[in-house]
Amino acid sequence: MSARLGARALVVHVFVAADGEDSVADLAYLHRMWRACGDVLGMTEPVPGMNADLGPAWAQAPPGLSAARSRPGGMHQVVLRREYDTFCLSAVLEPDTVEGVTWSELDARWSRVERAAGAAPSGVLGSARLFLARLTDPATPVRACPESVQDSVPTDGSGTGVRSGPGALLGGRVAVWESCGPGDDRTVRRLAVIAGPDGDAELSALAWVVAGSVRELPPLAHYLLHAGRLRHQLRVWRAAHPGLWRLRQETDACLRELLRVVPPARHQPSERIPGTSAARLLDDLQARVLALIDRSTRLREMRRTVEIVADNLRVLDPSEEGSSAPPPASGVARPVGPFADDRALAEWFGRQLDDDAIYLEHTLQRCERIGTVLDQLSQRGRQRRQESLNAGLAGVVGAVLMCLAAVQSLEYTVPVPAAVKPAVVTALGAFALSASLAVVRVLLPDRRWSLFVLQASIGMVTASLGWVTIAAVQGSTPPPSTTLSCAGFGFLVGTAVAAALARARHRR
Repeated sequence: MSARLGARALVVHVFVAADGEDSVADLAYLHRMWRACGDVLGMTEPVPGMNADLGPAWAQAPPGLSAARSRPGGMHQVVLRREYDTFCLSAVLEPDTVEGVTWSELDARWSRVERAAGAAPSGVLGSARLFLARLTDPATPVRACPESVQDSVPTDGSGTGVRSGPGALLGGRVAVWESCGPGDDRTVRRLAVIAGPDGDAELSALAWVVAGSVRELPPLAHYLLHAGRLRHQLRVWRAAHPGLWRLRQETDACLRELLRVVPPARHQPSERIPGTSAARLLDDLQARVLALIDRSTRLREMRRTVEIVADNLRVLDPSEEGSSAPPPASGVARPVGPFADDRALAEWFGRQLDDDAIYLEHTLQRCERIGTVLDQLSQRGRQRRQESLNAGLAGVVGAVLMCLAAVQSLEYTVPVPAAVKPAVVTALGAFALSASLAVVRVLLPDRRWSLFVLQASIGMVTASLGWVTIAAVQGSTPPPSTTLSCAGFGFLVGTAVAAALARARHRR
């Protein structure tokens, strides 16, 4: 059985974010598409009472109609509207009936417009091509429109067009089918909108104009705008999901490595102290926690957006209840038709976002709890090391001071030659400096400069000892060149030994 169609037309709605991440590219794409409608389709004539050109500040215009153009012969118009945070470029291609233009020819004409506009940027939420027609036989109900009508909807050229069930009935007089590929994240939607022989008014009010005015977005376009937002969010989520999964895996690997470097509980408390490797892993973990927090908050924002879109789809759904096909033989009910498919996608997508948010929260909780405990252990370890070093330094300094006090109280004269005394004083000062820098190194083990200055102070100690040695051997003040040579040799030896010891400790 076949059905004859009359008054074929194509209505296109392109939805572009007005405040996307790359709004400059988005607005430039809209402007190119506006020009292409004139260059390719000849829509250059002004519409009475409306702007024919986009003004210099069209991107900042308030919600409503921005501009409109037309061309003679049939019904050919293009309008640009703003719906709050979204621009909608709409076009109708309805040649005179005597021309006998098919849907495929109209589809090819609009495809040329899109090619002239260039690649779509990320701010394009989606587009819808509505293939409008009237049945010529009053005896053929639109609810039971034959498959020959459904199959005549042009596909995307890949041959993957699939009808979404028996479609949906709108107001008892208009039926809608969708021909699309299998992907839920499709950017272009192709819908056949069929009315009865006297359904011109219903078709126009549903898909193109409201009460004879192009200033307001028609109901079906309003619905498809929110459906485009939903599928745009799905594309964004799918593009980011592998990175989110990798971030969680890398964070868990970092946590496992942290737990591995901490000595087991059977060790003495003084031995269960994370070392410098744990400190570096803690720094890495904190950086990942920042990324997790960013992803978690963005995921909550996306979940809220999907929830708002789902509510809007329920409110704007133009289909009638009970217009879907019966459930399959397995007894598992599934939605059919383009509008039921949107509702099902919103419900499924919302559950996926909830699952991702829960897993992210659990990962963050692990990071916070494990990181907090390990950070406390690390701080406690640094404090214990500092206390141990301070105690040792206090003992050494106390012993030196006691010796000096005893020498002074007993009026004992140290048998040190006069030529050696400056070198001894320098050696004692260098030793005191290296002792204080050793404390700094213990407190800041992850700062490379603390290691460099400690090695330099050790070199100063060995340099002063070289001065002491040459002065003691000669028994008199050595020439400056000899003193500098011995001191320089001692400095090189001291820094080389200190660097070798640091590398050996790092390998352990």
